[in-house]
Amino acid sequence: MNNIIIVEPQCWGFEHVTFNAAFLDTCLWAYPKARITFLGEKEHLNGVQKLVDRYDSQQSKIVKWKIINIPKRKAIGWSRFLQEWREVESILHYAKKHQAKLIFFASITNTGILALKLRLYRQPFSFSLITVMHGMLNRIVGRWPHKPWNWALNLRVVLRLPHPMSLRYLVLGDSVYDSLAQAQPIM
Repeated sequence: MNNIIIVEPQCWGFEHVTFNAAFLDTCLWAYPKARITFLGEKEHLNGVQKLVDRYDSQQSKIVKWKIINIPKRKAIGWSRFLQEWREVESILHYAKKHQAKLIFFASITNTGILALKLRLYRQPFSFSLITVMHGMLNRIVGRWPHKPWNWALNLRVVLRLPHPMSLRYLVLGDSVYDSLAQAQPIM
Protein backbone atom coordinates (compact mmCIF):
# COMPACT_ATOMS: atom_id res chain seq x y z
CA MET A 1 0.00 0.00 0.00
CA ASN A 2 1.31 3.47 -0.91
CA ASN A 3 1.65 6.30 1.55
CA ILE A 4 0.68 9.72 0.24
CA ILE A 5 1.20 12.96 2.13
CA ILE A 6 -0.71 16.15 1.44
CA VAL A 7 0.81 19.25 3.01
CA GLU A 8 -0.76 22.67 3.43
CA PRO A 9 2.39 24.64 4.28
CA GLN A 10 1.03 28.17 4.53
CA CYS A 11 -2.73 28.43 5.21
CA TRP A 12 -4.12 29.30 8.61
CA GLY A 13 -7.69 28.72 9.79
CA PHE A 14 -10.19 28.45 6.96
CA GLU A 15 -7.94 29.88 4.22
CA HIS A 16 -8.21 27.53 1.20
CA VAL A 17 -10.25 25.02 3.24
CA THR A 18 -12.69 24.41 0.39
CA PHE A 19 -9.91 23.86 -2.15
CA ASN A 20 -7.96 21.58 0.19
CA ALA A 21 -11.05 19.55 1.09
CA ALA A 22 -11.82 19.07 -2.61
CA PHE A 23 -8.17 18.25 -3.33
CA LEU A 24 -8.09 15.70 -0.50
CA ASP A 25 -11.34 14.15 -1.67
CA THR A 26 -9.93 13.89 -5.20
CA CYS A 27 -6.83 12.13 -3.87
CA LEU A 28 -8.98 9.73 -1.83
CA TRP A 29 -10.89 8.78 -4.98
CA ALA A 30 -7.81 8.68 -7.23
CA TYR A 31 -5.79 6.55 -4.79
CA PRO A 32 -8.37 4.35 -3.04
CA LYS A 33 -5.80 1.93 -1.59
CA ALA A 34 -3.33 4.55 -0.40
CA ARG A 35 -2.83 5.68 3.16
CA ILE A 36 -3.17 9.44 3.11
CA THR A 37 -1.81 11.81 5.72
CA PHE A 38 -2.81 15.48 5.69
CA LEU A 39 -0.37 17.89 7.35
CA GLY A 40 -1.28 21.45 8.26
CA GLU A 41 -1.99 24.03 10.89
CA LYS A 42 -4.44 22.85 13.59
CA GLU A 43 -7.45 25.04 12.76
CA HIS A 44 -6.94 24.47 9.06
CA LEU A 45 -6.95 20.70 9.55
CA ASN A 46 -10.16 20.98 11.57
CA GLY A 47 -11.81 22.97 8.78
CA VAL A 48 -10.76 20.55 6.05
CA GLN A 49 -11.86 17.56 8.13
CA LYS A 50 -15.27 19.10 8.88
CA LEU A 51 -15.87 19.85 5.21
CA VAL A 52 -14.86 16.35 4.10
CA ASP A 53 -17.03 14.91 6.91
CA ARG A 54 -20.02 16.88 5.64
CA TYR A 55 -19.91 15.02 2.33
CA ASP A 56 -18.60 11.61 3.39
CA SER A 57 -17.77 10.97 7.04
CA GLN A 58 -16.13 7.64 6.18
CA GLN A 59 -13.56 9.34 3.96
CA SER A 60 -12.16 11.61 6.66
CA LYS A 61 -11.81 8.66 9.06
CA ILE A 62 -9.26 6.97 6.81
CA VAL A 63 -7.09 10.10 6.64
CA LYS A 64 -4.37 10.57 9.22
CA TRP A 65 -4.39 14.21 10.37
CA LYS A 66 -1.08 15.67 11.58
CA ILE A 67 -0.57 19.15 12.97
CA ILE A 68 2.60 20.94 11.84
CA ASN A 69 4.13 24.32 12.54
CA ILE A 70 3.88 26.64 9.58
CA PRO A 71 5.48 30.06 9.06
CA LYS A 72 3.78 33.05 10.58
CA ARG A 73 1.19 34.50 8.26
CA LYS A 74 2.99 37.81 7.74
CA ALA A 75 6.51 36.36 7.52
CA ILE A 76 8.34 37.57 4.41
CA GLY A 77 11.78 37.55 2.84
CA TRP A 78 14.69 35.69 4.37
CA SER A 79 12.85 35.25 7.67
CA ARG A 80 10.11 33.33 5.85
CA PHE A 81 12.70 31.34 3.88
CA LEU A 82 14.41 30.20 7.09
CA GLN A 83 11.07 29.15 8.60
CA GLU A 84 10.15 27.29 5.42
CA TRP A 85 13.58 25.64 5.27
CA ARG A 86 12.96 24.14 8.72
CA GLU A 87 9.41 23.17 7.71
CA VAL A 88 10.63 21.44 4.52
CA GLU A 89 13.28 19.56 6.51
CA SER A 90 10.62 18.35 8.94
CA ILE A 91 8.15 17.35 6.20
CA LEU A 92 10.74 15.46 4.15
CA HIS A 93 12.01 13.69 7.27
CA TYR A 94 8.43 12.65 8.11
CA ALA A 95 7.87 11.46 4.53
CA LYS A 96 11.04 9.39 4.53
CA LYS A 97 10.27 7.90 7.95
CA HIS A 98 6.76 6.90 6.81
CA GLN A 99 7.95 5.65 3.40
CA ALA A 100 5.85 8.08 1.38
CA LYS A 101 5.65 7.49 -2.35
CA LEU A 102 4.14 10.87 -3.18
CA ILE A 103 3.91 14.27 -1.52
CA PHE A 104 1.48 16.96 -2.62
CA PHE A 105 2.06 20.53 -1.46
CA ALA A 106 -1.48 21.95 -1.69
CA SER A 107 0.01 25.43 -2.03
CA ILE A 108 3.51 26.83 -2.11
CA THR A 109 5.34 30.13 -1.87
CA ASN A 110 8.41 31.31 -3.76
CA THR A 111 10.51 30.77 -0.63
CA GLY A 112 8.95 27.34 -0.17
CA ILE A 113 9.98 26.35 -3.71
CA LEU A 114 13.49 27.64 -3.03
CA ALA A 115 13.69 25.63 0.21
CA LEU A 116 12.46 22.50 -1.59
CA LYS A 117 14.89 22.91 -4.48
CA LEU A 118 17.89 23.50 -2.22
CA ARG A 119 16.94 20.57 0.01
CA LEU A 120 16.45 18.24 -2.95
CA TYR A 121 19.84 19.27 -4.44
CA ARG A 122 21.50 18.34 -1.19
CA GLN A 123 19.82 14.96 -0.89
CA PRO A 124 17.46 13.61 -3.54
CA PHE A 125 14.57 11.44 -2.41
CA SER A 126 12.91 8.47 -4.07
CA PHE A 127 9.40 9.89 -3.76
CA SER A 128 7.77 12.41 -6.08
CA LEU A 129 6.79 15.91 -4.97
CA ILE A 130 4.01 17.85 -6.65
CA THR A 131 3.40 21.47 -5.75
CA VAL A 132 0.13 23.20 -6.57
CA MET A 133 0.80 26.70 -7.80
CA HIS A 134 -2.09 29.11 -7.68
CA GLY A 135 -2.19 32.61 -6.15
CA MET A 136 1.58 33.08 -6.16
CA LEU A 137 1.87 33.01 -9.94
CA ASN A 138 0.97 36.69 -10.23
CA ARG A 139 4.41 37.41 -8.75
CA ILE A 140 6.07 36.32 -11.99
CA VAL A 141 4.81 39.38 -13.83
CA GLY A 142 4.82 41.71 -10.83
CA ARG A 143 7.53 44.12 -9.83
CA TRP A 144 10.83 43.08 -8.30
CA PRO A 145 11.34 43.37 -4.53
CA HIS A 146 12.46 46.81 -3.37
CA LYS A 147 15.44 45.43 -1.45
CA PRO A 148 18.15 43.97 -3.71
CA TRP A 149 19.04 41.28 -1.15
CA ASN A 150 15.52 39.85 -1.65
CA TRP A 151 15.91 39.49 -5.43
CA ALA A 152 17.23 35.94 -4.95
CA LEU A 153 13.85 35.04 -3.42
CA ASN A 154 11.84 36.36 -6.38
CA LEU A 155 9.72 33.69 -8.04
CA ARG A 156 11.25 34.45 -11.46
CA VAL A 157 14.71 33.69 -10.06
CA VAL A 158 13.61 30.65 -8.04
CA LEU A 159 11.88 29.01 -11.01
CA ARG A 160 14.97 29.48 -13.20
CA LEU A 161 17.22 27.57 -10.78
CA PRO A 162 18.17 24.03 -11.82
CA HIS A 163 15.25 21.73 -11.31
CA PRO A 164 15.32 18.54 -9.18
CA MET A 165 13.96 15.51 -11.04
CA SER A 166 11.46 14.59 -8.32
CA LEU A 167 9.79 18.03 -8.17
CA ARG A 168 6.78 18.83 -10.36
CA TYR A 169 4.39 21.77 -10.55
CA LEU A 170 0.64 21.59 -10.92
CA VAL A 171 -1.18 24.62 -12.29
CA LEU A 172 -4.95 24.82 -12.25
CA GLY A 173 -6.03 25.29 -15.84
CA ASP A 174 -4.73 25.83 -19.34
CA SER A 175 -4.99 29.62 -19.14
CA VAL A 176 -2.78 29.66 -16.02
CA TYR A 177 -0.27 27.34 -17.69
CA ASP A 178 -0.22 29.47 -20.87
CA SER A 179 0.40 32.63 -18.86
CA LEU A 180 3.16 30.92 -16.88
CA ALA A 181 4.82 29.56 -20.05
CA GLN A 182 4.70 33.00 -21.63
CA ALA A 183 6.27 34.67 -18.57
CA GLN A 184 8.77 31.83 -17.89
CA PRO A 185 9.51 30.21 -21.26
CA ILE A 186 12.50 28.22 -19.95
CA MET A 187 10.30 26.14 -17.63
